[in-house]
Amino acid sequence: MKTKKRAARRHGASRSAKATSKATAATVLKLGLPRLGAVWPGQGGRFAGLIIGDDGQPNYAEVVADLKHWPKGAWSPRTRLTGAESEYDGLANTRAMAAAGNEAAKQALAVTIDGHNDFYIAARFEERLVHLNRAAPGHTGWAWSSTQDRAYVDSAWAQYFDDGYQGNFHKANELPVVLVRRVPIR
Repeated sequence: MKTKKRAARRHGASRSAKATSKATAATVLKLGLPRLGAVWPGQGGRFAGLIIGDDGQPNYAEVVADLKHWPKGAWSPRTRLTGAESEYDGLANTRAMAAAGNEAAKQALAVTIDGHNDFYIAARFEERLVHLNRAAPGHTGWAWSSTQDRAYVDSAWAQYFDDGYQGNFHKANELPVVLVRRVPIR
């Protein structure tokens, strides 16, 4: 009897997971989102994935700009920068970097693609999503995120697109920055 109950529970759990998966897929289709990593016409780049909003913020789709739009530069200033330590909020990080004089951040905030001028440098976990969903085809090597390393004042996080590794680098290194934008989903 116990074995049958366990089997039924397992079978029920499996059916529930399948139903949830189908419901999620149906929701994505209703939203009209493209396939992961595909160009999203009119949105300024490729669909990198969905992110659940934090602390009451809306959920959003992340769009990554094509490589030709990614500025390159050192992560400056090379001291602790207040407001640029979020692992999720690249927009806040980028604004703090630009206010402190970072040229790549200023360039990122000035980019307009397909009429959208809300691009910013991806935070550490936003950048990870771009890599995991293969939304930056053709890019190899390292790229800066907008997230400073909390433990080391003169370091910030970067993504290695060849194998997915993330590490901290000295802020003096010149690397491209990953440009993304958010599309709120209601």
